[in-house]
Amino acid sequence: MKAGPLLRESLDFTLLHWDKLFGVALGVYMPFLLAAGLVGLYSSFGVLLTFMGLQIAGATVTLVIWRLLRGEVFDPMADVQFVLARLFPLAALSFLISLIVGVGLVALIVPGVYLMAALLLVTPVFLLEGNALRAPARSWDLTEAHRWTLFTAIGVAGVLIVTGAYLAFRFAGTLGITGGVGLLLDTLLNMIVLVFAAVLSMRVYTELAPKNPPMR
Repeated sequence: MKAGPLLRESLDFTLLHWDKLFGVALGVYMPFLLAAGLVGLYSSFGVLLTFMGLQIAGATVTLVIWRLLRGEVFDPMADVQFVLARLFPLAALSFLISLIVGVGLVALIVPGVYLMAALLLVTPVFLLEGNALRAPARSWDLTEAHRWTLFTAIGVAGVLIVTGAYLAFRFAGTLGITGGVGLLLDTLLNMIVLVFAAVLSMRVYTELAPKNPPMR
């Protein structure tokens, strides 16, 4: 596994299925964003709603990718129901991973990116192998021999995304665009990160994990 081909293949898959992947991501996330707007986007409850929306959208996109890879019927509503039935362990895992990676990022960034690489497969493992308690350890084991490759891929993707976001917001600022358009740009950026992260993690999962784990 090499970082360059990994990023290129993930990008190719994203572009090939962009309509389905971004459509599902936006369709799942937008109700949470609208609800957060009603209660106060930056209130505690608003932040919780957007966090949950991102986790549910990301997990749903992960399942959509899995079905596309297996040539199964495109059925995002079934995938949403599958995710919602596992909402509590998904939320707990997402919070735990966010906390671990966040602490690592604070510690001079490099440890956070390394942990992000090591725990990249937590969501696919949980959704496709059905064991929330073992998901972090399973991801850690699967990525053991490839963490620096994944570190490089995540680092390059992160730099490109941050640079693109900076240029987009600078351009919007130059035009005097704020408020709703700024929120739209932020939402689009979140969706790009969410979809590409899901594609990247599934690309790695399908190479490192058994080809047909039980979905339960």
